[in-house]
Parts: sequence; C-alpha cells; structure tokens
Amino acid sequence: MLDVWRLLKRMYRSFLDTRFKKGTVIHNRYQVESFLGAGSYGYSYLCYDTSQKRLCVLKQMTKSKKEKEMREQFQQEAFILKEMEHPQIPTFYESFLDKGVLFLAMEYISGMNLEDVLFEKKETFSEQEALYLVKDIATILGFVHATGFIHGDVRIPNVILRDNHPYLIDFGLSTKMKDGRMAQEDFYDLGDFLLFLLYSTYNGKPKKGRAWTEELTLQPNTRTLIEKLLGIQEPFHETEEIVESVEFLLKQYVN
Repeated sequence: MLDVWRLLKRMYRSFLDTRFKKGTVIHNRYQVESFLGAGSYGYSYLCYDTSQKRLCVLKQMTKSKKEKEMREQFQQEAFILKEMEHPQIPTFYESFLDKGVLFLAMEYISGMNLEDVLFEKKETFSEQEALYLVKDIATILGFVHATGFIHGDVRIPNVILRDNHPYLIDFGLSTKMKDGRMAQEDFYDLGDFLLFLLYSTYNGKPKKGRAWTEELTLQPNTRTLIEKLLGIQEPFHETEEIVESVEFLLKQYVN
C-alpha cells in the first residue's frame, strides 16, 4: 500500500511539474530555448529575453515545492544575487510571480561546467593548473564572504569555465554568514573541489579504503593546503590566507 501511495505521489508531482517546452514564452518576455537541468527546488532554462534581446537563465520553482522553507530559500537566492556585483558571478536581472509560480532571471554564463569538463571531455588538470583555478575561486569566495554570505555549495557542477576563467554559479544554498566559522564550510568544499581536479591525472586503480594521501603524488605544501581546507590541520580562517598560501605554492613553478 505504501508503494502505491509513493507512486501516486510521484505521478502527482510529475503532473504539477511539467517542464516548459522550447518556444514557450513566460511572463510575455522569456522564450524558452532549452532545458538546463533540475535542482533541489525547481527547473532551470536557457531563455531568450525578447525585451532586452539577450540570453538569460530562468529558474522556476516547481508547483510541487509548496513548503514555506523552500519558497523562502528561493526568494533568498534572489536577494543574495542582488548583492553580488562581481564579474565572475551571474548578474541578477529580476524575480517575479507568473500564474502562481516563482521565477528568477539572471545572466547566462556561456561555457562548460567543470563536471562536464572532467567527466565528458575527460580533460585533466596538472597540480599547477588546479592551484591557479582554486586561487581564482578563493578570490571569488572572498568577495562573497565580504558581502556577508557563504556560497554553501562549491562543487564542480557549480563552476563554469570560460576562457580559462572560473565563474561561480547557483546560490540556491547560499545563506547569511552568522559568524566567521561558517566560512569554513566553503573552505571544506573548496578542498574537495581541489581533490576532484587533482584526481583528473590519477592513472592508478582506486582501492577501497585508500586515502587521497596514498593515491596522489603531490608537493608537500599542496598536501598541507588541502589538509587545512578540509580541517585535518588547523583550518584557514580567511580567504586571504588561502590565496596567499596558493600564491606561495605557485612561485615554485616560476622559480
């Protein structure tokens, strides 16, 4: 009986959350070009803004997500993006209610997210290349933290690479920074992010139970950097400390 109820619930949600088809015009302005993906509280589309004559990303909160907390989080993303005026963060355009559904329009960042770069294109990142990328992302995070927020979801699908520069997207889990320790959540994610990049050159056969310290051959200072990001050693407290540490590491490739 429980399985039948779950099936009916999924069918009901599927009925409510029908995706917009290509060519659909939303809010008398946004013409759907393609479906980009599904998130924790809705869908994302690539749209053409017929008013401003530009491409944009339109996030839709699906009708089945009626929980008050979900709606507040969706609205909070709009509020946070308004505060983020940075060239490597999508620009907020507007949020609106259309036929009872919440939408959020923002700048479209062309390029490929790092998850696709790593797993579809099979590109690799040397230790030096990975460090340069992490330095750039840490700099962006420094701006986010200075604005009073944490990103909360620094992962490879949320970083778009364009012309070898990273862009940080998806502030759906971003939240107000109540104290400095919250920044370490982003630092931990950044350490995990760095490991993903470094594993792109790993040719060995993964063994269950083996740690990254056993599988990856890294410069000692790079290992220390990762351990501090992950909180294994005394953690970083400010993004400036991370940037300075990475800059010090990169000097060894110049000298």
